[in-house]
Amino acid sequence: MDLDLLLVIMTYFNQLPQKPANALGVFKSLERLKEAYSKLLEVVGVVLTLPLTTCSNERFFSVLTRHRATRETPSAYIADLKSLSLHKERAFIDVINVEANIPLTLEIIALHNYAFRIKIQEKNGLRKRYQVENALVREPETAPIILLEKKDDHIVLGLDAVNRMVIQGNPFRLDLFNKDGHVITMNGRGMFKFEHYRTRKTL
Repeated sequence: MDLDLLLVIMTYFNQLPQKPANALGVFKSLERLKEAYSKLLEVVGVVLTLPLTTCSNERFFSVLTRHRATRETPSAYIADLKSLSLHKERAFIDVINVEANIPLTLEIIALHNYAFRIKIQEKNGLRKRYQVENALVREPETAPIILLEKKDDHIVLGLDAVNRMVIQGNPFRLDLFNKDGHVITMNGRGMFKFEHYRTRKTL
């Protein structure tokens, strides 16, 4: 007898609420097991004949596979520093995906506790992107944002000369500094990726 089949039979009998009392009971139990096993094979056979699709063919999984395929390469995003616009405690800059030619809007919000809040969304999306609301008890208190320096390849924004943000144009990169020095870098390895809305492909 096949060892795997023997293990299945032993497991089956161990899980029975009442063990067979005689040879006839064992025989009937084996018949029921055989019948259940045959039905299982029929179901498995049907499943195996169904047309299966790969993950890359499905919308949700294609998003995951695209991001999983991201490697540390030169960034596909550049910041159009000439598009900078300041509005009291907010700054707006266009960030462009040069591979897909998709313009994004980088929104920088200065907060009173020497912090920055960053939002990125499509500038001309196919539809309005959902914005999470009521996640906080109240919106963080904002503070005026200042343009400290503007060059061809970078600009510097800040709350003051110490708490500042350096935005590099090509490739797009963002560095934050405080009184202790450099704090964090965004897109330092060129792996930033924004999943823009796409039109549904029809067959």
